[in-house]
Amino acid sequence: TVHVEQVKDGEFAIKLEISDVQKTDKGLYKLVAKNEKGEATSQTVEVTELPPEEKPKGEKPKLTSLTNIIIEEGKTVDFISSLTVEDKTVRITWYKNSTVIKDSEEFKIFFDGTVTRLNISKCKISHSATYKVV
Repeated sequence: TVHVEQVKDGEFAIKLEISDVQKTDKGLYKLVAKNEKGEATSQTVEVTELPPEEKPKGEKPKLTSLTNIIIEEGKTVDFISSLTVEDKTVRITWYKNSTVIKDSEEFKIFFDGTVTRLNISKCKISHSATYKVV
């Protein structure tokens, strides 16, 4: 976009604005002004640097699905899910029905940046529920 602004009677300021800058915009630029009385040329301006490219925003973390498990009372069970891409900054939350599970004597939660595991040792009937991880 070219902006022309009158600064005094008969004097103008010209500004070239390049939006959505691309690598192909690098190069030499100069202004040539012409009228019936002649021509004037500005100094050459070289554009050598471009603003840093924005890093693409990552996708939200994706976990593999849990599988249904039937276990005998008193046995140990592990629910395992994996992130499709390793990310140690992800916060994993396990749920029993709609209640958040906290790491405890009863429930052990593990996460290494890729794999998360919910371990329940000595299963009881009260552990029968729908478990999910987000």
